[in-house]
Amino acid sequence: MDLSIIIVNWNTCSLLKKCLESIVKYTRNIQFEIIVVDNDSSDGSVEMVKSVFPSVILIQNEKNVGFASGVNQGLKIANGKNMLLLNSDTYIMENTFRKMVDAIDKDAHIGAINCRVLYPDGRPQSAYCRFPSLGGMIYESVSIFRSISRSKIFSKYDVSQWDYSVSKELRDGLWPGGGCLMIKSVVIEKVGSLDENFGYAYLEDADLCYRIKNAGYTFYYLAEATVYHHHGYSVSKSNQEFKDLLTLNLQQNKYYFFEKHYEYTHLLILKTFELFKNTLIEFYLLMAYFFTLKEREKYRKKIKLYSRLIAG
Repeated sequence: MDLSIIIVNWNTCSLLKKCLESIVKYTRNIQFEIIVVDNDSSDGSVEMVKSVFPSVILIQNEKNVGFASGVNQGLKIANGKNMLLLNSDTYIMENTFRKMVDAIDKDAHIGAINCRVLYPDGRPQSAYCRFPSLGGMIYESVSIFRSISRSKIFSKYDVSQWDYSVSKELRDGLWPGGGCLMIKSVVIEKVGSLDENFGYAYLEDADLCYRIKNAGYTFYYLAEATVYHHHGYSVSKSNQEFKDLLTLNLQQNKYYFFEKHYEYTHLLILKTFELFKNTLIEFYLLMAYFFTLKEREKYRKKIKLYSRLIAG
């Protein structure tokens, strides 16, 4: 079998349906299977897959086990010589995955590949980025200040300004992302699956690609194939409590990535920077709470969140 498509779903029923319909409609001339891992959705996703796509292999979890654990469940039963980790809020309008399979099979050195990513309205979306670093983490923090983030100092981190029109090998610390990541099965057998020590989401795919790079494989970006990505749909529809949990999870995942792959001094600098940043934000929130009569409950919850981040 040429390809196993693994989709982890959590409450994206309508988008998952559109994703599966597009795969069935446009994917031709390769043998493929679709595996959907559902993380205890409450929006009818499971029933929809069973009734509309009976050929899809469905794994039903009784709780939200997160992205890494969900993907690993799919990898354990997948039969393809290539594995596609595909977000449920994506869809295609051409034979995208055949093009990707052809490209990844051409070169034994390519370990993973992705393609051009567009928003549904056609705007370009970041398709690759740099591995986590101290410079990148600082850029994330100052990116809210547009004039600073667009300076030459941070140009190598500003993915919105990069040219995604040309296919190329990804070098100099770049790794493929964008919710459509294809990896050779032999590569996963060599480096291992996703690390489930990463929480619900964020950086588990970066960690996998980092291990692929260290194993001597290269990455490739295929501009001639396209996937459309709604980006962040399930998070946007979740309640504030879960969003706060993801914020805490992101910080912990940053720390874990640095602890796993970099020297301890890098982790110490990161923790110091995060402490400084979070303290400043909490101070601002406290001032807003005491000097405004509006939205005090919102500020109180934010203060609680940043207190947990500082303690983190």
